Amino acid sequence: MHEFSSDPAYEALFKSHWLADWAFYNSSNVLAGERGRYGLGAGPLPSWCSPSCRPGQPNCYLADFIASVPGFAHCRTYSPYSTAGYLPAAPDVITPQLLQLLADGEAVTPVSSPDGSEPLYVLLRKSLLEPGWSQTGDITMVDFCSELWGLATIWLGKEFFRDNGAVWPATE
Repeated sequence: MHEFSSDPAYEALFKSHWLADWAFYNSSNVLAGERGRYGLGAGPLPSWCSPSCRPGQPNCYLADFIASVPGFAHCRTYSPYSTAGYLPAAPDVITPQLLQLLADGEAVTPVSSPDGSEPLYVLLRKSLLEPGWSQTGDITMVDFCSELWGLATIWLGKEFFRDNGAVWPATE
C-alpha cells in the first residue's frame, strides 16, 4: 500500500522489525539465525508446541512472537517466507541468507506444478527442536505472500511498490 511503502518512518520500522527478528533467532534463547534460519511468521506448528492444539490434531496454526511465556514452550520454528519478505530492508544481507537456505535444503518443500509435469519448490516453516518436522502441506497465500513480495523486489526493485502502489483514496 502506497501510504506505507512510501513512508520513511514505515521503512525504518520495517528494517527495525527485521533486525529484531534476526537478533531474536541469533540470541542465546534460540541459537539459530545464521544461514537464514529465522523469521517470525504465522503458520502450522507441531502439535506438542501449542496449548491451543486439540488432542489428535497433527498440526496447529500459530503466529510466532518474541517473548518468554511461563508454561509455554517456545516452538523454535522459523519461517523462511518471512525472511524473504524482509528483502527490501537489506537485500545485500538477506539474498545470501536465502541462497544458503536453498542450498541447505532443510526448509525447501516440493509442491506439484499445475500440470504435474515437474516439482516446484518453496521455502516453508521448519522446526529447530524437531528436525523431522517441516510444514509440508496447508500452504496458503496468507502464509506465503511475504515471500512472493520480497522475491518480487529482486526483479522489480525495492522501489517498485513504493512508486507504483495504489493510492487510496485515488487522487488526480
